[in-house]
Amino acid sequence: MATKSKPTASKQTDTKTSTKKSETETPQTKDAPAKDQFGCREGSQAARINAALSTTKGKTYVEIAAETNAKVNSVTSHLRRLQGLGLLTVEEGKVKIAK
Repeated sequence: MATKSKPTASKQTDTKTSTKKSETETPQTKDAPAKDQFGCREGSQAARINAALSTTKGKTYVEIAAETNAKVNSVTSHLRRLQGLGLLTVEEGKVKIAK
């Protein structure tokens, strides 16, 4: 009983030439998006929440959520992150920017 060997498939190399960018072309760079004072991208929900904050008058999470059209949970989460970074202070249940 003779064992049959499998025919070996030879790989054909692709002879297509790749097109390279010419050295005179410069890659286009995108401008970095504008950021607010806390480092959040302008126009984002986080930036709207940041814009609603004040250094003089404290606001509650609910007031900020109503002003920015955001969910209270989103506002709470974002502001707790800023508070953890030491950027906000909470006094009597109201949040304001740390000086």
